Amino acid sequence: MDHLFPHAREIDMIGNLAELKEQHYQHAVLLGSLLELLLERGWITVEELRAKAAELEAEDTPPESAPTRPPRNPIP
Repeated sequence: MDHLFPHAREIDMIGNLAELKEQHYQHAVLLGSLLELLLERGWITVEELRAKAAELEAEDTPPESAPTRPPRNPIP
């Protein structure tokens, strides 16, 4: 069937990528909203948030490998 529609797979992949990008955007908006509410209400501080982000980043990086990218700073 692919020989009849040689670009069908590429079109499908492009559609999947568009869906993933939309989901990523929606998740980013939701996360940003939650963080702002937590900060505004004083339930967490920026310092706590930065410390937790650094902790999670350290856990995500295997100790035997040097970082291949600069550390993220998700908190402005």
